[in-house]
Amino acid sequence: YATPPLSIDESYDFTTASHMSYTASITDASGTTLTEDACSKLQFGTEAPIFKSNGSAHTCRISADYEGSALSQFLTVTDTGFSFTSQTSIILAGITDGANTSQASPTVTINAQFPEGYVPTSADTSGEVDPAKRTVHWNNAPSIVSATGEVDTTQQAAPSASTSDDQPSSQDESRGVPAKHIAIGVSFLAAITVWIARLRRGKDCRPAQHQQR
Repeated sequence: YATPPLSIDESYDFTTASHMSYTASITDASGTTLTEDACSKLQFGTEAPIFKSNGSAHTCRISADYEGSALSQFLTVTDTGFSFTSQTSIILAGITDGANTSQASPTVTINAQFPEGYVPTSADTSGEVDPAKRTVHWNNAPSIVSATGEVDTTQQAAPSASTSDDQPSSQDESRGVPAKHIAIGVSFLAAITVWIARLRRGKDCRPAQHQQR
């Protein structure tokens, strides 16, 4: 009677070229290999693994986020394209460390979702490549899988629009402001000139009125 093998379901979701969300669900139907202690050692990020026991079956769920230089262990980008490598072997080593490994090889399913502009073109072993969806799917995968692809810059998110397009209108407006000031100044000077002229007329008229009296 053969003990049911382990099953591992991995997901590599590259939301951008600098961020990846990783999840893994490990099931041991016999409960003899995957222990709670082994599950606790499979912590790849800040979030602790979740261990559950359902009868004789044990499950372990792993979640982690990778950013920046930490992605280099999974994704390598060059001038000619990119390559991807899974970390399934690390999980297997952590599970079977000190455990009974006489049972059959585990069943491994791997899904990789690449970011916009990263188009997978080939995968090793049984990898199914979907360039349109930028995904690769492996059934009955070995301990390590890999894929390669091209970086299509035309599909990547366009950078935010520059504000330089708005500069001419802003400059035109700024150029119009002095003109407004000049117009106001001219009107103000004209008013002062009229007021001074009236004062002078008043002074000229005063002596004549005094003489008549």
